[in-house]
Amino acid sequence: MSQAPSSETSVASSSAMKPAAGGITIRQILSQLRSSIRRYLFWQGFLGTLALVALWFWGSFLLDEFVFSLTRFEIPRWLRALLLVTALGGTALFALWKLGTAMARQLNERALAMVLERRFPQLDSRLILAVEANAGQVPAVSPMHDAMVARTLERANQDVTTLDLGQVFNPSPFRRSSLLASILWVPIALLAVMNFGAVAAWANGYLKLSETYRDRQTELIPYVLAQPGERKVPFKKGIYRHPKGSDLTLQIETAEGKLAPPRVRLDYRLNQGRGSGRTYLQVDSAGQSSHTFTALLDNTNIWLTGGDYTTLSPLQIQVVDPPIVSGLSINLKYPDYTGLNTGDGFTSIPVIGTEASLPLESTFELQITAPQPLSEVRCELQAGPLRYEVLANQLNSQPQIEILPAAIVGQTRKPTRLPENLAKAAVREGGKTLAIPFRLHHKASELLAKQAAGETLELIENAIPLPPDTLLRLWLVDAEGIAATEPAKLLLRGIPDEAPQVETALRGIGTSITRLARIPVTGEVNDDYGVDRIWFEYSVDADTTLKEQPLGDYRSNRQKRVQLERSAAEPYVRFDVLPLDLAIKQKLTINTVAADANDVADVGPNVGRGQRFVFSIVSPEELLSILYAREINERKRFEQLISEVQRLRDDLVRHRDMIAASRSEPPPADKNELLQSIAGCGERSLYAIRQAAQSTDSVRQTFREIREELVNNSVDTPQMLDRIDRKIVDPLSRLMDQDFPSIDATIGLFRLANEQGSDPTAPVEDAILQIQGLLETLDQVLLEMRKLETFHEALELLKAIIGEQDDLAEKTKQRRKAQALKALED
Repeated sequence: MSQAPSSETSVASSSAMKPAAGGITIRQILSQLRSSIRRYLFWQGFLGTLALVALWFWGSFLLDEFVFSLTRFEIPRWLRALLLVTALGGTALFALWKLGTAMARQLNERALAMVLERRFPQLDSRLILAVEANAGQVPAVSPMHDAMVARTLERANQDVTTLDLGQVFNPSPFRRSSLLASILWVPIALLAVMNFGAVAAWANGYLKLSETYRDRQTELIPYVLAQPGERKVPFKKGIYRHPKGSDLTLQIETAEGKLAPPRVRLDYRLNQGRGSGRTYLQVDSAGQSSHTFTALLDNTNIWLTGGDYTTLSPLQIQVVDPPIVSGLSINLKYPDYTGLNTGDGFTSIPVIGTEASLPLESTFELQITAPQPLSEVRCELQAGPLRYEVLANQLNSQPQIEILPAAIVGQTRKPTRLPENLAKAAVREGGKTLAIPFRLHHKASELLAKQAAGETLELIENAIPLPPDTLLRLWLVDAEGIAATEPAKLLLRGIPDEAPQVETALRGIGTSITRLARIPVTGEVNDDYGVDRIWFEYSVDADTTLKEQPLGDYRSNRQKRVQLERSAAEPYVRFDVLPLDLAIKQKLTINTVAADANDVADVGPNVGRGQRFVFSIVSPEELLSILYAREINERKRFEQLISEVQRLRDDLVRHRDMIAASRSEPPPADKNELLQSIAGCGERSLYAIRQAAQSTDSVRQTFREIREELVNNSVDTPQMLDRIDRKIVDPLSRLMDQDFPSIDATIGLFRLANEQGSDPTAPVEDAILQIQGLLETLDQVLLEMRKLETFHEALELLKAIIGEQDDLAEKTKQRRKAQALKALED
């Protein structure tokens, strides 16, 4: 009993899902329905997702257009990124909810059967019974019950073959979703076709998150015209570092291919609320405008607006301290001829002030030091009308040093570069010091002028040629691109090597000399770096050929000052006339010449000449006659001197008597007049004795010169020299050394007594006695002069007799010649 129902039930279960003849099973129908439901839910979710994406597009697109129309700004990137993340997150959640639910929902056969039962009432629960029977949930009650169930199952199998599963679904929601998606996406497609740029801009802004993404008709590019040279410097990431206190000129250009606005609005705000403002700039025909901030001291933010363009984020001007020249020095190598080099040949000279002077042909490094590393140094040079510049750039990477002529509009400048190894060696101390090699050259202007004409500049021993008296302006740019506001200036003067200065004078010789003369020349030679050679230069008569006579006593030792002397006892050098074998009445011209050690090509050596001296060659007799004339003149001067000393003595004698009268008792009525006269005598006497001393010394010196001239012309005799020395010069020397100083002191006491009101009788008496002794010595000297005159008179007489004899011989010769000619005629 217990197993019969089980056997029947299993039979009913096995027949519940059997297909009708030529049909499908209930299970297949339910499986198809399950797939259709999932497909329906998937597409519903997909269309909803599309609609959500389209809504996000239109929302962001319209928001962007609205914001841009009001502000001309793109929506900030962070906000666009936030919108993108929100949209992606929301869309992903919505899609996961809709699509995931559709795919993951469990649809059992009973539930599916109930859906079909509700949609198709004619099934009359037979489909549910079949599903339950297939699941073994219909018990076997009785054979009649089982037969009825089997019959019901058979009809259910037959009914499912006629079902249209499409009628299960309500198409309205799907149509609404499709319509909504179409309504949202078709305009997007049309917008992409008709205005692809707008869609592309939206994609760049909201998908790629570009900083600027709109396709504007106007695009403005800001630059700063940096000094020096108004260099166009772009902003780096919207930032420009500007030297504090200098003018900032902002140049705004329209990008190529863009529409220039009629004007540009410039808004600015100083840091820390120090001020703000707005100005409108007119745009020229080239699409450019500019504005200058004078003496900018604060950090500044700038916004630009023109046409449909505006700066999304402000342009930042960061004010910093400009680079300055903290140290300037010259590493100098003097020209070899100066003899000034020591050690390794280089001398470091700090530059103090704005001017430095160096010898021409010096090689030196101009060392420019700044507190911070440098990227560029521009050295503008001006020497008269000549202008050029030395540009050292890329100092913090690959240093280059170029020499360029001054910029001329319409002409291309041809640079000359220093060798790469020299450029690298010029950068020192981590880029804080730059050493530029120069050569102060006498032909630098010529070389630079050739470069300006298009030729390659010729370097001088790998140094840049520099003309003398050149003004240098040094512009610095540090490693961060900050340029100096003012140049450092330096005037470099070139000191030319001057020719030796020769100062000469004759000693003990006149312009008339004998054939045997030795001409003493005294003086000195001075040179700025040292004398190398000294010699005599001479010519005879009108011959322009200059000949040399060596100065045998001088040896080149590069002294800056050379005294022309043979020894301390002979403070002169001599020119020997005898080797020239000159004739009487010839003219001899001599000159002292000196040369320095300058060995620079086309420059040295420099030659200096002293005073030219012209001499006439005379006979010994004629020279003695000339000297005799000088002695006569000196004797006359000496006689006048004696007369003046005699008047001085007589004046003192007269006033000695006045002194006695002024001091008598009772005092005379004219005492005051007497005292005034005595005081005047003291002043006159002191002046007179000093004048007499000067005249005496002049006479002594003249006779010394006459003596030397006799010796130098080889016309002297021992007796003649002894008489001049012992009888004239030596007595006059004793007067100068002893008598005159003693008399001067005595008369000084006389004047002092007058000033003090004391008795001057004693000094007056002493002065009279001393002057009397002086006159006796002067008279003795005068006597010797007259004796010497007698000797010379005899010489003159002899000379006259010889002259008369020569004239008589000449006349006789002429008369005989005339008689011979007359005899021939007869």
